[in-house]
Amino acid sequence: MSIIKFELEPTEENIFDTIKENTLARNKYVWRFCKLLNEIDDNCVLALNAKWGEGKTFFIKQVKMVLDAYNNRLHLSENDVEIIKNEIEKYKRQDHYGKELKTQVCFYYDAWEHDDDEEPVLSLLHSLTKITDDSINVGDISEQLATIANQLFPINVKEIVKGVKSADLLSNEKHKDNVRKSIDEYLETINIEKCERTVIIIDELDRCKPTYAIKLLERIKHFFNYKNITFVFSVNLTELQHTVKAYYGAEFDGYSYLNRFFDHILDIPEADIDCYLETIRFEHNANYFEIYAKEVIRQYSFSVRQTEKYVRTLRNAIGEWVKNNRNISVNHKYYTSLIGSFMIPLMIGLKIKDINLYNSFIEGNNSQAVVDLVNNMTDKCLYKNSFISINETFDDTVDEDKELVKEEDVMKKMYEYIFDDYEKSTNPNRSLGSIIIPDNTKEELINACSMLSDFTLFDKRDKTL
Repeated sequence: MSIIKFELEPTEENIFDTIKENTLARNKYVWRFCKLLNEIDDNCVLALNAKWGEGKTFFIKQVKMVLDAYNNRLHLSENDVEIIKNEIEKYKRQDHYGKELKTQVCFYYDAWEHDDDEEPVLSLLHSLTKITDDSINVGDISEQLATIANQLFPINVKEIVKGVKSADLLSNEKHKDNVRKSIDEYLETINIEKCERTVIIIDELDRCKPTYAIKLLERIKHFFNYKNITFVFSVNLTELQHTVKAYYGAEFDGYSYLNRFFDHILDIPEADIDCYLETIRFEHNANYFEIYAKEVIRQYSFSVRQTEKYVRTLRNAIGEWVKNNRNISVNHKYYTSLIGSFMIPLMIGLKIKDINLYNSFIEGNNSQAVVDLVNNMTDKCLYKNSFISINETFDDTVDEDKELVKEEDVMKKMYEYIFDDYEKSTNPNRSLGSIIIPDNTKEELINACSMLSDFTLFDKRDKTL
């Protein structure tokens, strides 16, 4: 027994599948970024900018997989490599790009995993050593790494007595030149035979401690001048600016600092959320709750990560209800079909967007969230006629003899009947048209959103949901 999980982790299998199926509709941009890398001839530092949760890691690992496929370093079958190449070549032909892709050895470094390390340069180079191809002489690399370590941390008893730290020695230009030369030799060694360039991806720098993040940036700026290297920083520049300010002071111009460091800043194109939802068959059964849920995702502009979390939570929360209501008929006796398909998607969406909005909602102070969802629906509120009496209408052009009511007013009243105090209710029976809303509805909804209700599905993953 386990909670259903739909999250798209950046595993090798998932990266391959998303390229094969173009799950996020980003293959065109993966190709174009590879094309950009192909045009670089000298030392270059790039920044790939996107907000947290927009799929930076996924995108950059897709790029790495493509580069690896063209460099024969991918641990997949020949057939799978061919699939990747065929997908990329399709966009290459569309762009009328006649050049062959260079063989570029690509390394991925998660800075956040290493921000407890004392010296970023050694941490980075050591990581490259661990993932270097087997054809490299590890002994030679280890000796070079030891040489670099000794240069970065020179131990001299007389200097220690004088209180001179290693950081002071690194300010000496002659010493810097020695470090640069050693690093160039190191990178030359790890370049696979016939490999034309090295691409080093630095991810999660914006999550690191300021001291480590700034040290890594400045070490790369000062010591990595190897002409055949491209650094790609996958970052949230807004957050990284805060990191810079935390280190240098609140008045420091963090963006100018970063702008001088990066040769080019690129924004990662947004993933196609509709395409992703289609891939996980979110609209496969056209359940009513999915129609509302998709509108919640759109209305709150959920990122890829937020969408993953939202879908996972929603399906866990009401999985049993969905399984038992695949062919939902409007049965006025069962308000769960109405309330469950509308309120639960909205409440879970609010909780993911902002816990304060959610708390305000369940405390009866945010009926506007209901009104906004109804007003922004492409298709008008489902079941809406169930909420009004036979003497009322939403459209007086159809029946002039009936009392005209506004849809948003009715949905607002439904919200008030659920979340207002029962004693204060203007309608103790809490009836809307043919629907009677029991006084325990609020409790049931909160329990459902917390995966503590009879609707919750704790079972093996049901891919048909």
